[in-house]
Amino acid sequence: MALRKKLFIKDLQPGDIIDELFLVREAGLREARNGSFYMQATLADASGDIPARQWDVRQEDANLYPAGGFVRVQGRVETYRNRPQLIVQRLKIVEPDSVVAGDFFAASEFDIDALQTELLNILGQIEDRFLHALLETIFTDRSFMERFRRHPAAASFHHAFVGGLLEHTTMLARSAVNLCRGNHRLDRDLMVTGALLHDIGKLDEITDEKERSYSDVGRLIGHLVIGVLRVDEAMRSIPDFPEQLRMLVHHLILSHHGTREFGSPVLPATPEAVALHHLDNIDAKTEAASRAIATDPNTERDFTDRLFMFGNVSIYKRGRPDADKPPNADKKDTADPKEDQGKGKRTEPGDGQSQLFE
Repeated sequence: MALRKKLFIKDLQPGDIIDELFLVREAGLREARNGSFYMQATLADASGDIPARQWDVRQEDANLYPAGGFVRVQGRVETYRNRPQLIVQRLKIVEPDSVVAGDFFAASEFDIDALQTELLNILGQIEDRFLHALLETIFTDRSFMERFRRHPAAASFHHAFVGGLLEHTTMLARSAVNLCRGNHRLDRDLMVTGALLHDIGKLDEITDEKERSYSDVGRLIGHLVIGVLRVDEAMRSIPDFPEQLRMLVHHLILSHHGTREFGSPVLPATPEAVALHHLDNIDAKTEAASRAIATDPNTERDFTDRLFMFGNVSIYKRGRPDADKPPNADKKDTADPKEDQGKGKRTEPGDGQSQLFE
């Protein structure tokens, strides 16, 4: 029988004594001032992340925190700098096959198949034969699309969940179509192509949904350049692809972050690039703001913590009907459609969990 979570991170309160399953997002061995060692980790489930500490460990205990793996933790919840923190007292590695994936990986609230269908329908409306051929070369590749439809769009800032990259890309392409419908100054085919391709480098920049961290190539090159290299390879497989069009598509990808401060090597210098940057920013930040409200652990406050993505501004939570509703509360997690998520109630260990520490 699969092990199920009984209590989710969003429901943890200071003073709780827990015996629960978690995904290890990241972990590292640290040395205290007195020379002793402790583990510093980030543990996660489908409802969010929580920092964790285990004091007075041995150096070899670092192996008990496998990044991207699952662990069972006994411990207590405390408050540190006004946020919950988990103090680990006992921990044991749990085999991936023994847990339900949907308990640990937040997923897009939208149907993944429907998003993919919409994306391909938008692609089918591209009239320029070279741009159409370029997009078909990339998005009809079965192995590429299988990864693309499940990949997160970011490690943490926005759409950082299963299906996040597909959701963000489809929403951005939809916005591009709608903007061009009312603005004759924009080249619709070029604009939509930029929307569909702008973040494909994230497939190689960010690891899969388990670790959701930056790869070596992601840290050293970044998804803008990775994306241009992938797109350029596809362009060169299309006979007589125009050099001018190649340059314009490259520019859309490289400039969509808008400023050098945020990673773009060039600033937007075409009407389509200017529009793409702002549409991308709108979709990313509205999703991030909504998720910050939904996952804020303190339901008594009117504002979230300060968020770096918004210039250290706290987001106002009241006045929204779903302010206290966790992400995916009304849906079945697409990470494992055969299983539904636990209810997050405080109960004694069950479903075969108690024997883990025997």
